[in-house]
Amino acid sequence: MMIRSFIVMLSLVLLTVPVSAEVVVDAEHRIKNMGYGVCAWSSIETAGRTLGIDPLNGLAKKRDVESRTKVRKWAHANVNGIVTLVVVEEELRNNAADIESMRRQLDALGVKYDSQIENDFDTAILYRGTKDGEGGVIVGIFNYAYTRPEKKIKGYWEYNESSEEAKGYHAVLLTDINDEYVKFIDSNDVSAPWIATRKWFDKHWDGAGMILIKPVTKKPVKEVEIEPEQKDDQTLIDRLLTDPKRKKK
Repeated sequence: MMIRSFIVMLSLVLLTVPVSAEVVVDAEHRIKNMGYGVCAWSSIETAGRTLGIDPLNGLAKKRDVESRTKVRKWAHANVNGIVTLVVVEEELRNNAADIESMRRQLDALGVKYDSQIENDFDTAILYRGTKDGEGGVIVGIFNYAYTRPEKKIKGYWEYNESSEEAKGYHAVLLTDINDEYVKFIDSNDVSAPWIATRKWFDKHWDGAGMILIKPVTKKPVKEVEIEPEQKDDQTLIDRLLTDPKRKKK
């Protein structure tokens, strides 16, 4: 009786522990960052390619082209006594992403997702998105400093926090998480996955997260073949039912 009670209690404990299995992202699916504001779009496309979501192919390149496009600012001015619109300055388009802009882009492409906004800090989405079969979680990192690591740890670049206070803001694709470490794909260097301490992640995570939902592919229904004998019987039945000479009871 005591053994049975212990097994039941152990099962309940195991059910309450978040289950995580690393998301493996093939090298050909890792999209490299192309410029300012493209890190989030690169992470989204990387997740999309991992899950086979075709509408996301080429998204990072498209957003990169947009970020290099100058936007004109107009203002009213008096030109020879006539009030008209004139260009006062040109600036590069702000293509940096947040959860709201990412949602708008995915809605426009018809891609389904689950997300939470900045400063939410609910870690449940992190564990759900890093389970086997998922595509990872796009997360934002405050005070991120890209530092070229000197060594790999079992195939992972080790992220070492800079000794100087960094002011950068970056998005990465989280692929694994537990109490000791996190693993992620950094679009700044996609030559290998990265690993960092959980303490570092908790300190710099902005609380937001986005998971892409893979479209459900419906399997074609296989038509049941009728045996020749059954075909003959069915043909006979149909003929009898449609025979005009057959009397109705």
